[in-house]
Amino acid sequence: MPVLPIFPAALRVSARHGSGRRHGARMKFSIEVGTKGGTDAWWEDFDKEEVTDEATARAWAEKTIQRFNDTIQRQNEKPRRFVGGVKLLGGGTKEHRWVKLNLGTKSDHRGIFDMMRCERCKAEGRRYSFGQFGVKRGAPWKAKKWAKCPGAAVDSTAKERK
Repeated sequence: MPVLPIFPAALRVSARHGSGRRHGARMKFSIEVGTKGGTDAWWEDFDKEEVTDEATARAWAEKTIQRFNDTIQRQNEKPRRFVGGVKLLGGGTKEHRWVKLNLGTKSDHRGIFDMMRCERCKAEGRRYSFGQFGVKRGAPWKAKKWAKCPGAAVDSTAKERK
């Protein structure tokens, strides 16, 4: 019987894109998993916002595998074990973490909008719809390099807003 991964393929990370609903700095990592009581082992890749280093990746892996084992529903499914291997694969995807600036909704000739600012890089924009992906970056942040959040350090070429 083939061994199924902890998470279905739709929820796992591919090399092309991350997964998940949150939009902050993420950490890509691999964990070594095996069948409980067996000698087999394999690596599974993940991309999670709550993981920041090897210690938190290890804690996340142990908690996730325990949750998987506690919720096994298939009759032939075998419990998993965390073998102990953790590999950090890089910084992960970096999406802007937008927060609303104004108390009330504003309007202009294009419609109603909210002013938004990234918590980390301070880029600003307008959200004309609901959700994180509806934010249109302001003129100083239109360049391609601002499509993904550069992090806490703000580039000196960005204009300061008064």
